[in-house]
Amino acid sequence: MKHSCKQCGNCCVIHWKSFEATHDDVIRWRREGREDILKHLAITSDNPNDQSGTFTSNSCPFLRRNEEQNIYCCDINDTKPFNCKNYPDDGVCEYTTNLN
Repeated sequence: MKHSCKQCGNCCVIHWKSFEATHDDVIRWRREGREDILKHLAITSDNPNDQSGTFTSNSCPFLRRNEEQNIYCCDINDTKPFNCKNYPDDGVCEYTTNLN
């Protein structure tokens, strides 16, 4: 099922603490010099081949509300975490669910 994002921000708010940064995310952000992202992570392993991490902030620091358009935007959309980029993997989002 194809999902069309309504930019309601619900997935970012509701699922924030359940998403982790993958090893590939961490490596990419290091390569890109994205200290603005890395400072919000706790790396969960000393193994250089498994550098996944958990986000330490209580809410997504990259979620911004556009007041004029009443939508939410991701400040790191060009390099957002794998799990955020691929959400919802089942095609069902909170926006659709909350309308029922």
